[in-house]
Amino acid sequence: MTTKRPYLDFYEEMGSQLVSRVVGNQEEFLRTRSALYMLLGIVPGFVKGKRVLELGPGTGHNSLHTARLSPKEYVLVDGGEEILDVARERLSHLGNSSTKLEFVCSLFENYEPDRQFDLVLAEACIPMQKDPATLLSQIAQHVKLGGVLVVTTISAVSYLSEILRRLGRDIVIPAHTPPNEQLEVLRPLYRTHLESLIGLGRSIDDWLLDNIVQPFDVEQLLTIPQAINVLQDKFQILGSSPKFLTDWRWHKTMTNVSPSFNKQAIESYHSQNINLMDYRVQNLSHDIDTGMLLETECSKIWDQMIDLENNRSSDWLRLWKDIENVRNLVGQCAPQLLPAVTEALEWLQSGARQKDLTDRQEFSHWWGRGQQYLSFVRYVN
Repeated sequence: MTTKRPYLDFYEEMGSQLVSRVVGNQEEFLRTRSALYMLLGIVPGFVKGKRVLELGPGTGHNSLHTARLSPKEYVLVDGGEEILDVARERLSHLGNSSTKLEFVCSLFENYEPDRQFDLVLAEACIPMQKDPATLLSQIAQHVKLGGVLVVTTISAVSYLSEILRRLGRDIVIPAHTPPNEQLEVLRPLYRTHLESLIGLGRSIDDWLLDNIVQPFDVEQLLTIPQAINVLQDKFQILGSSPKFLTDWRWHKTMTNVSPSFNKQAIESYHSQNINLMDYRVQNLSHDIDTGMLLETECSKIWDQMIDLENNRSSDWLRLWKDIENVRNLVGQCAPQLLPAVTEALEWLQSGARQKDLTDRQEFSHWWGRGQQYLSFVRYVN
């Protein structure tokens, strides 16, 4: 199956299988969204009475919190009519007459509103596109001066555990196997892994389809530094989740027109990005050069995986070497993560058999921080 439109074509082919989300306690879930907004610097009073645009609302679960903050106008744009209908149905029960809701079926790059917005949300829809940097630039144009943009990023560091699980799929399942047949193999293979994942917000099948089965070809990740660099001429970073931003400068020394928040954020990221590799570790630090090298080496593994899956390479020995290079870096700055990386590499090299996963408990509990959230303010030069 060839994917011409990342995500969208695959979602449409799989039908409603990818529009479900598991939300146990609704109020607890909404409190997590409130906490996220606080980390991003979006206080409730900022949203009330404002114009909000959300790109890629999915089933609308995340949109409920935003709608409850009573924006004046709330436009939700998605490329799939079916999933947009689910969001429309979910939000229609709010009974909030002060908010004008609008649902638009459109590809993000084709959406051309006649006004700009105070808050633009683009969650889980820019990374893994064919040209995420260009898409981010287009989306940023919808933010008015003084408005806020929220985007998510994914790096090969934060996604490494998923990349290695996907490589396990590549080893044990022949290419071009239909998605439902892949699920029959992947469920027992990764069930215990996914059951250990805290906060899994969807069924096991949905997660597998979205992260392991969905075909990738020329899709690219989007890291925090890349997102900042794309936006740096018109935006300053405001907040993040996880909260990696550190800035000990005294505000009275910030007399420049642009106080270099973006530069400071990139330096903070590269001195702490090992924390993205495993959600259980935090507050580890290393020198900036190590962080940049870690990013480069993990990105090589992503690129190798894409090439192997699309028959542009068959060099598994090079892939093992790239993973070993990352393992060596991990040993330098986070030795507590070495057992998980080592188990994953040894399992892949031995043929990725299900029976060999039983005793690899470090790997089964290893999950990265997946996607990160960034908020930006559009400012006047």
